[in-house]
Amino acid sequence: MKIGIDATFTPHGGSLGHLLEFVTELSNKFTKADLILYTKKENLEVMGNFITSKCTLRISKSASYGNFFRVFWGQFCLPIWSMVDDLDILFCPGNISPIIKTTRIKAQWIATVGPFSDDVYSTSRFSTSFVNFINKYFILLSGYTSNVVIHESQYSKELFLSNYNYSTEAQFLIECGKDNFYEPSDTDIESFNLIANITHDDLLCVSHLHPYKNIERLIGAFNSYITKHSSDIKLYIVGKKADQPYSSKLSQLVSKYSLEDRVVFTGMVTKHELRFAYSRCRLFIFPSLVESSGYTLIEAMACGAPILASDRTAIPFTCQDGAQYFDAYSQENLTSQIEILLADKDELILMRENSLKRASEMMSYQEATHEFLRIVSSVK
Repeated sequence: MKIGIDATFTPHGGSLGHLLEFVTELSNKFTKADLILYTKKENLEVMGNFITSKCTLRISKSASYGNFFRVFWGQFCLPIWSMVDDLDILFCPGNISPIIKTTRIKAQWIATVGPFSDDVYSTSRFSTSFVNFINKYFILLSGYTSNVVIHESQYSKELFLSNYNYSTEAQFLIECGKDNFYEPSDTDIESFNLIANITHDDLLCVSHLHPYKNIERLIGAFNSYITKHSSDIKLYIVGKKADQPYSSKLSQLVSKYSLEDRVVFTGMVTKHELRFAYSRCRLFIFPSLVESSGYTLIEAMACGAPILASDRTAIPFTCQDGAQYFDAYSQENLTSQIEILLADKDELILMRENSLKRASEMMSYQEATHEFLRIVSSVK
């Protein structure tokens, strides 16, 4: 059996770790000749020689020129390459697969529900909304011709079954899994990043800065809390400034509330720094309006962070009893929840225990890969 993996998308964060573990596990079961990795040149560096040496590589130059060319390559060139390489399975973990099916099994991993959410469109600029609209229909159309469609949460699976008439027989659930690197670790770290200064009294949010991430409500709630309470706590926000206008809006909001010394934007951090922050923080807050599952949430639970999360989309499916929830559209509710939790040390201890318990119930990346292989092996 020969399997090809379309890795021409740009993986980052949890999705990158998941992809690397996936390829590593497959390399233990397939020979190099039977494991084909379709990718772009810039992905070779982030994957590393250890991973790429285990696969037969097919480098797409056009996929490096932007999303339009990547989609064009995926829709027209990848089906041809799949036939040339005589693949049995084509696996596409980047949401979109070729609409034209040229292999016995075409497996598609849907890792986003953003293009299907009104919250994303209502908070985005026209250009971003247009791209999401196009992605939505490529995901849908390519999913209709896939005989294996993997969802990261029950929320995603139910969404596609109930709203878009997907075939029940082709839909499968594999929770996105946990990276075994993440575990409680409160040991001080050597770092030049500001995250090294986080204390047991501080709040933490980990999220790239997109409008649908709802960070402005978190900053507003934090301001309301420290205005009412005499406290020196800080709010650390970890993540890339993915949307520059939105990032500027958040900076202006911080200035408006005179929180420059209290709200700390750290930018990107390493996995070691992130594990330290999850383990050290007093409360982890995740205000996002739209998630298909949430690698960040799984990482935080695995480190035993007490989690206060939005009640939207797949977040409650991911965390279950491993988090407490607030009304994502109510800054007042978020403020109230912060006040209640920060005043109750016993409840925070219980929340840490619940986080770890929920994380222990989730499969690892390796187990998720084995489940994928079990699924494709069962397809006739």
